[in-house]
Amino acid sequence: MNPRELLPRSLWLAPLGLSLIFVLGVLAWVWANEADERDQLRQTLISDALSTEAQLRGRIEDERAQLRQLAAALRGQPRNQDSLESRPEVNAGLRRLWQSVTWLDGRNRVLAEVPPVSEASAYEDGLSLHLTAATDGEGTLVVRYAPALLLKRGVPWWLARKYDVQLVDSADQVIASTTDSPLRAALGERLSYRVALPGPLRASPLAETALTDAAVELTLQDAPTNGV
Repeated sequence: MNPRELLPRSLWLAPLGLSLIFVLGVLAWVWANEADERDQLRQTLISDALSTEAQLRGRIEDERAQLRQLAAALRGQPRNQDSLESRPEVNAGLRRLWQSVTWLDGRNRVLAEVPPVSEASAYEDGLSLHLTAATDGEGTLVVRYAPALLLKRGVPWWLARKYDVQLVDSADQVIASTTDSPLRAALGERLSYRVALPGPLRASPLAETALTDAAVELTLQDAPTNGV
């Protein structure tokens, strides 16, 4: 085949080659753009998870401070039901987060409890967490609260609309969730991020040990689209 015959064929193949180069360029741009979007989503997720952990920790510390104020107010008071029920701090705590407040003596015997055991709350089932504070040399106040209610009251609404927020342990068991599902939300292709929350969560009111393997986990409610 002489050069004169090759020239028309080369001219015919040139548009095809240019089209192929253009398509490959577009695909490369889309892939890079999707990678950037996914990275931005993950950075936002990490930031929101750290913020959520800090807000939950802060909420628990606030409740602990309120309990200490109640304990200080009860020092020197008669250790009975009327003394506990009459304190405005008790009613305020029950409206916020507390499920119950129990006053124990030095032998861990119940002196008073608000509300009475017969009055179950909507969050009675499942794991309860506790806060404690000493009232005097031998007395202790124990506040019981539900981790699910902690999430409901402690996670900002805009984060609860964007993410499924769960407290989980190292075995991936769900301690509490903003959803009704008892299973981990971080399944499938949805982005998730976990931040340890080992310090303030205590399952037993009579032990100093905390839930050392607890963590707060955020999972995007909608999986990324278009390959992101």
